[in-house]
Amino acid sequence: MDRHTRQALIEKYRDGYRVVSQALQGVSEQELDARPAPGKWSAREIVHHLADSEMTSAIRLRRLIAEDRPMWSAGWRSMRSMPTTTRTRSAARGPQRDRHNGSGPQRG
Repeated sequence: MDRHTRQALIEKYRDGYRVVSQALQGVSEQELDARPAPGKWSAREIVHHLADSEMTSAIRLRRLIAEDRPMWSAGWRSMRSMPTTTRTRSAARGPQRDRHNGSGPQRG
């Protein structure tokens, strides 16, 4: 990739938050949760997916820099065979639901 192409991609990435924010200005809660068609994601689900994807990418980039041969799970690739509604529900509930519950010290 040449320097010009790399810089253009960085600028496009940098501008992404503004583009999404502007697109959602004035959108009601009902509009955020509306699905354009059966089995398709709502705007809210798409925004959650964007945030999750950005965090995953950031972690992967850090690992690429810090580790000799980083490995990560297939993640969403393993979900491709699931029905769209299952993937959508899974995306909406987020990864925290799949983790074990923990507890902290009790206060008296």
